[in-house]
Amino acid sequence: MLTGKKVLIAEDEAAMRFFVVGILKQQLNCEEVVQCDNGNDALNELTSSSKNSIDLILCDWEMPGAKGDEILAAVRGDKDIQHIPFIMTTSRSDKDSLVKVAELGIDDYLVKPFSAADLIKRIKRVLRPVTKKRHENKMKGEQMATAKLTFRNNNSYEGEIKSITQTDCEIKTHLFKHGINGLYDKADLAIQYKNNVVYVKAEISGIALPADEDFSSKKHMLVSFALTIINEPNRRKLIQMIADLK
Repeated sequence: MLTGKKVLIAEDEAAMRFFVVGILKQQLNCEEVVQCDNGNDALNELTSSSKNSIDLILCDWEMPGAKGDEILAAVRGDKDIQHIPFIMTTSRSDKDSLVKVAELGIDDYLVKPFSAADLIKRIKRVLRPVTKKRHENKMKGEQMATAKLTFRNNNSYEGEIKSITQTDCEIKTHLFKHGINGLYDKADLAIQYKNNVVYVKAEISGIALPADEDFSSKKHMLVSFALTIINEPNRRKLIQMIADLK
């Protein structure tokens, strides 16, 4: 997956760098990894003459020198490199932090500790091609799949289904307000396609910037959900809905 690509890692913990580099090289065939143990070195790399050769950034939030959100803001503010996929790795999972990096234009967010499978999944997600077909989402004269998200604090949002399986889904919705709704928060989802509605309980597993949205607009976020509880009648309807959406 990463053959011929260059990855920059900004991480002050040596053990974590060793872990991530091992995954990149041994499991994803990445041959060129730039390692920075502080934020200032990362910023220097991203302002050097070789900055355009970087294909992916994996950045810790809390480290000496520039912090992860400062590095993210610098990347998104530089027209030469603002397109580079950026994954934040951090122990932070509070709601305000998630909303802040979503507004800055994060591609994905990985909470420590994480497994090799978690990291590989996030990298696959941010590097996958953005095809016109995927983002049209049945727009050729057909009704798109939508969802209503209702959280325990009674905050609710309307969204567009970007992808869905029997175990998870991704929904494009408006940015959450500060102070509410973050990783692992639970929600009731009402997923609709044409005249069929599926009701399921879910849990937020990731928050990122939609790949089909300009960094400057910052109006929406892509929210990943793990589908946690679904009864048998709704499960059957979900299976049929997934088949209809293909």
